[in-house]
Amino acid sequence: MTVAVRFPDAEAVVASALAAVAAVPVRTVIPAPRPTSFVRLLRTGGVARTTVTDAPILTVEAWAQRPSQAAALAATTRAQLHALAGTVAGGVTIGRVTDVSGPQNLPDPVSDQARYTFAVEIYLRGTRFTPGS
Repeated sequence: MTVAVRFPDAEAVVASALAAVAAVPVRTVIPAPRPTSFVRLLRTGGVARTTVTDAPILTVEAWAQRPSQAAALAATTRAQLHALAGTVAGGVTIGRVTDVSGPQNLPDPVSDQARYTFAVEIYLRGTRFTPGS
């Protein structure tokens, strides 16, 4: 018999865990009004790696007033994400954290606000799914 597994909302789990240690707001959408510095997480891919492990790819955007501040925020956020490996957040076990792409200077084309982006793959453990729950 096959066991069905439900994977957690990667954006919500990681944003919540990161917000607990970050010095700036952590969101999954651009806040309005927009703060001068914040981090945004977006799931941009990834697949289940095992029967019980999802490996979402999260794109991380570090926003700030100047490029040097955005670069520093990206570096700090990257380190904080790697430090989540081996922890439990919101009842979800976070496994390994792997870089997919390093920080890139990518100013927002609409606002021209400084922004650095990078991507990580984060392994998250799913839970047994029971139909009707």
